[in-house]
Parts: sequence; C-alpha cells; structure tokens
Amino acid sequence: MNVPVIYKRAPGQVVYHLDQTSPVPTLPHELHEHVSAAAWASRIPQLIRLSKRHYKPAFEIIFFISLFITTITVPAAVRDIILPSLEKKMKRREAHHQSNFVAFAIFIGVVLLFAVPYVSWKWIGQKRATALVKQWQAEDARLRPPGAFVPIWTVNLYGNFSSSVVR
Repeated sequence: MNVPVIYKRAPGQVVYHLDQTSPVPTLPHELHEHVSAAAWASRIPQLIRLSKRHYKPAFEIIFFISLFITTITVPAAVRDIILPSLEKKMKRREAHHQSNFVAFAIFIGVVLLFAVPYVSWKWIGQKRATALVKQWQAEDARLRPPGAFVPIWTVNLYGNFSSSVVR
C-alpha cells in the first residue's frame, strides 16, 4: 500500500504527493486549528477521485506513440505523393521546396490535431481541481471568524506519465 510522501513541510506550507491508491493521510498538526478531521477525510478522496478522471497512463502512452508515428509518417507520405505531381508543374528545386512546405504544414496540423484535445483534457481537469480547492477555501472561510487565518489550498494534478497529485 502506498503511503503519501510529505514532500515539504515549512512553517506555512505542507505539500503531499498522493497517488491513486494512497490511503487518506492523517490531518497534519499544522492544520488542526483550521480543518476538522472529518472534512480532511472527505476532501482527500474527493481530490483523488477527480484526479483519476484526468489520469489514464495507458491512454497517454498509446496517445504519445500514435502522435510520434503519425507526425513522422503522414508528412513523409504526403510529401512523397505530391512531389511527382509538383515536379510536372514546376522546376525540380521549386517542387522540393513546395512539397517540404506542405509536409511541414501537415506536420503542424497533425501535432495540433493531437495536442489540442489532450491539452484541453488536462487543462479541464486542472481547472476542476482548482475549483474544488477554492470551494474548500470558501467553506473554511465560512467556518472561521472574519479576519481569521484561512489556509490556502492548491493542487497540481498528474502530469504526463506521473502518478502523483501534489497538494
């Protein structure tokens, strides 16, 4: 069973690296005055559930392999297909320049075709996690008297091929 690793503990900061199978860590003593144990015990599983929706390692590996293969093969194949027809219409040197430009444009198009949905998926997940921790902050602020210290929650979801949520 994986135990969360306390990465950094400073006077004003506690950072946890959690993975999908992490048990709920105990409430750090720095937060005892600010968060109840019950709230803490419900927040960590919420965060892990949300992060699971935006971390699919098998999908990411297949995605990046497909991206790598497609960005090489599609522009090369298109260049080889259009080069002979361009050579019939213009000088050989000009045809090579044109076919290279078309291949580069297709390369950029393929990268965008793959990258935009992937980056959007990761961005939406991070945005949802940020909204979740802002909700926690608002809840903590409601429970505290006006002007009292309220902990600031931040979260960074899984990166590419990474299995920890930084909190």
